[in-house]
Amino acid sequence: MGEDKVVYYSSVVQLDALCATLSADSQHPSEVALLHSLNDMRSDIIAHMNVTAELTDSCRGARKSAVMIHDGLFCLFIMFI
Repeated sequence: MGEDKVVYYSSVVQLDALCATLSADSQHPSEVALLHSLNDMRSDIIAHMNVTAELTDSCRGARKSAVMIHDGLFCLFIMFI
């Protein structure tokens, strides 16, 4: 028998939460660079998240998945395969 696998992916809500914690006025150049890169690549990142979500839904079949909610935000998508 094979080992069970857990697949994790992020959501747009999580991306928004991450970007909200970063500051364009930060004294840390790496934080500013990260926020700039995320903003520049946002549409591509979201497109890939949507493809991942669609593929996950179509391949799930009868397998179980779980969505954990914390403070009203979707925090984690897990698929047990």
